[in-house]
Amino acid sequence: MRWSDLKAVYQAESECFTFDAWPISIFSEALYQSSYHYVAETQSGDLIGYMITDHNDPDRIGDLIAPDDKPLVTINSIGIRTKYQRQGWAQALIKQLITDLEPIPSHLSLMTRVSNHRAMALYKKLGFTKYPKVIEKYYHRPAEDSYLMYRLYTPLSEASRSSPDQSGWVRLNPSLILRPMIESDLTKVLDLFYHCHGRESGHTIRDIEHYYYNSAYQYVVEDQGIIVGFLMSAYLHHKEEDYKILPDFMKIQPKSALSDDDWSDDEEDHQWLITEEEGYSTILCLTQLGIHESYRRQGLAQRLIKTLLEATKINPKGEYICLQADVTKQEALNLYEKMGFVKHTEPLKGYYWSSHDAHLFYVSIA
Repeated sequence: MRWSDLKAVYQAESECFTFDAWPISIFSEALYQSSYHYVAETQSGDLIGYMITDHNDPDRIGDLIAPDDKPLVTINSIGIRTKYQRQGWAQALIKQLITDLEPIPSHLSLMTRVSNHRAMALYKKLGFTKYPKVIEKYYHRPAEDSYLMYRLYTPLSEASRSSPDQSGWVRLNPSLILRPMIESDLTKVLDLFYHCHGRESGHTIRDIEHYYYNSAYQYVVEDQGIIVGFLMSAYLHHKEEDYKILPDFMKIQPKSALSDDDWSDDEEDHQWLITEEEGYSTILCLTQLGIHESYRRQGLAQRLIKTLLEATKINPKGEYICLQADVTKQEALNLYEKMGFVKHTEPLKGYYWSSHDAHLFYVSIA
């Protein structure tokens, strides 16, 4: 971004954020403080979009998302003019930032409105994780809560080895790919859910969308564009039944999902990240898992769960992952125990819509 871009960038900001656009002075100040600011423009010079960042971390977000001394770069504003939206420009801007930061290993963070599902889907596709706490009343015009999303540093060379096709993609064999779930997958995931679990469960596309937009980690396996397996997970809320049935040793105090080490004498700096009323725990629940019957006994369920376990070990935010399994599904029970999950002693009576009991399994993330 150049000084000569400021007027066009401000006009684009006003177009993208009608009621809460930043004043031009903010963009001018940003150019003084950081070198990572970008614009995308056509060959004729028409502005497509922009992105500005900040190297400062006044709220000490870096202390929460990563236990190391790597710097945190915050994406303060990113906007694409209306006529250029849904053409991949926001993704291109963020990817350019990731590439430019490679010589100076850094973590990334940003804020997004809780209603901006399309943006969250893009950020997840680019490797960002949603912090499991809503930031209440972060936005003002109009008033709305926000999510903090972050991307821990991963060397580009390492990412290219594990993800030969796209960020987060892993080729399992010439035709099968394991990758992060994206918004356009949801209808196909629902169809596979019905195939695996039946329509009697009462799930609708709204349920799948709810899982998707509130999931911590979510993956699909596809065969030449056909989804043949999926996994979704979410942090449990203290008021949810799945949290209440956990053994006492797994539960934490409702006041905070942060460890004692995350709080200091000036803990007010962190209060905007969590509220007692919200009550999300750091217990990660594997909420949905399904494999098409034609692809079973090929290790796909194991690979999906292994991907989840690896992701949580890279970025640990809690102590346990839990799941519930139908007591009649012996192959699944054997798989979970093989992968190190511990079966809780007492089955959950009548847990499923079929009236089948369930076993609760858990594994330590540490």
